[in-house]
Amino acid sequence: MSSLAFADSTIPVPHRKLNRYDSSSSGRFDVQQSSAAAPQLVWDKSGLQKKLKVVDMAMRMLAFFLLTISLAIMVTSSQRDVVDYLGFHFTLHLKWKYFQPFKFLVVVSSIIAGYYLLQLIWLAAKLFPRFSSVRNCLWFVCAADQVCAYAVLSASAAAAGAASIHKFQGLDELDLPNVCQILHHFCNRITTSILLAVLASFCSACCAALDIFILFLQSL
Repeated sequence: MSSLAFADSTIPVPHRKLNRYDSSSSGRFDVQQSSAAAPQLVWDKSGLQKKLKVVDMAMRMLAFFLLTISLAIMVTSSQRDVVDYLGFHFTLHLKWKYFQPFKFLVVVSSIIAGYYLLQLIWLAAKLFPRFSSVRNCLWFVCAADQVCAYAVLSASAAAAGAASIHKFQGLDELDLPNVCQILHHFCNRITTSILLAVLASFCSACCAALDIFILFLQSL
């Protein structure tokens, strides 16, 4: 408590001490606290991106192996058997390269399997410090993944249509109905190859979706 002296009287003047916990001080404390909490948010986002990249790499590996197995089954699809038709005996030989949709599926699957192999090599190379600072070009990868998904799906649909026609309607060249009752081993292998290619296209679509989500997190 201080005082001011005048001619005849003294007026007390209260002396205000600055409290370290007043509004200005607490405001600075809140700013420091919020700035200290900000790195925790960045760390969570970075951890989520790393987990998504691991899942993305796993999906690419799965798509590559599915396409490789599908190709191996398709290119080894061949069967020969003796057919008794209208009293005549003749040898019926079916192979995947006799049908244009199956050849188209083999070409598309080979190209996309090669693309995913390069992607896996690139992702493995980025684990080394020499290549870790190189940009990922996620926009290009996202667009390429969508193209791969559509290409494999369209090729699988064409092959499935051809397989369905020959299974239920037979071979038009020989007027032979329901050829899969005779060469069921060939038809089963073709069906398995097409199903694996469809699963690979689903993995490609998942990779594209993960790329979009990673790009969204990077923009935050």
